[in-house]
Amino acid sequence: MAEKWDAYNASRQKLNKIIYRGEKLDKGEYHLVVHVCYFNSDKKMLIQQRSKHKSWGLLWDISVGGAVQFNETSQMAAQRESFEELGIKHNFDGVLPQISRTFERGFDDIYIIKKDINIKDIKFNDQEACDVKWVTEEEIYQLITKQQFLPIYDKTFIHFLFDLFHKQRH
Repeated sequence: MAEKWDAYNASRQKLNKIIYRGEKLDKGEYHLVVHVCYFNSDKKMLIQQRSKHKSWGLLWDISVGGAVQFNETSQMAAQRESFEELGIKHNFDGVLPQISRTFERGFDDIYIIKKDINIKDIKFNDQEACDVKWVTEEEIYQLITKQQFLPIYDKTFIHFLFDLFHKQRH
């Protein structure tokens, strides 16, 4: 069954319309996605290797990401995606995204979370991810250079994420 999403206008207000994954959006319609960047006490980011079943299969990606489903909030989606993709339980109640950026057809809420996660506790959904590791900013740069990281992220954006983490009070 195809995923159902709420449609939004350019002011990020929900329209009274459901859209389905893969459906072409009408002009002036947008959808919402979330990304969660988990950082540990060593100031490393948890990254996941995308499942071979997904677009950009086997490339590395930031910790967690996905579309906000119909009748979900951004926080609900961040919590659900964290658990669905990697088995990570984190309560996002009252947590605001550190940034929200726009892309051609939507909005992307990005959460920066400090959480020391033992990689042995990760539970993969084999349709989503096949590996994880804690990495430094420089290690992500190396993956980008080798074209082993999602091409939608460049070094400037990765630096921005690490910088946001470093500026947070922990």
